[in-house]
Amino acid sequence: MTESTAGVPAPAAASGIAAASGSWLRALTVAERRVLIAAGLGWMFDSMDFLIYVLAIGRLKSYFGFGDATAGLLGTLTLVSAAIGGLSFGVIADRIGRVRALNITILIYSICSLGAATSQSVVQLAIWRALLGLGMGGEWASGAVLVAESLRPELRNKATSAMQSTWALGAILAAILAGLVLDVLPLGDQSWRVLFALGGLPAATFHGAQLAAEAAKALGKKMAGAP
Repeated sequence: MTESTAGVPAPAAASGIAAASGSWLRALTVAERRVLIAAGLGWMFDSMDFLIYVLAIGRLKSYFGFGDATAGLLGTLTLVSAAIGGLSFGVIADRIGRVRALNITILIYSICSLGAATSQSVVQLAIWRALLGLGMGGEWASGAVLVAESLRPELRNKATSAMQSTWALGAILAAILAGLVLDVLPLGDQSWRVLFALGGLPAATFHGAQLAAEAAKALGKKMAGAP
């Protein structure tokens, strides 16, 4: 019997059953899995780069000698620029493609975290954190849409939710790194620089985003009926 009783082709019905039964991850094709992993890693490191500032804020206040108002302003700058980045990369991704936009946003927040580690003044730190926000907001705009467009309809909602959940993993990673770098290792008052430098790790996901590019092309050919 090649079709379900509802007239749905057997492969599609089987996929829907797999998703409904909680085994939707096993229902993903290799191409779909690569897209989800690339976008999820990007969002996880996005979270890590944002939260290491929050965890290092005590050291920053002591090092640069600013108060709570300035600390709050620095965090606000990142969030405002994240909103701008989300809006901007929504348009940019339409023009240059989701995968390329995802690559760019990952590089932006990775490089800007490294840049923040070199800050010699509060102004420099503010500039780097504001630029980081552009990549942070742009990553979600690019990655979430890439996942939504690349996966089958019956798996799309679950995959997008799974990508969103990686934000919590990034928070856990940030806490672990901050505890190690700020409190365990004998790095003195320069420890926050090391922590921000570790924020450059997301660049390692660049290769993962390239895998997503291959996956997206494969999916496009499949949908177009190309051999």
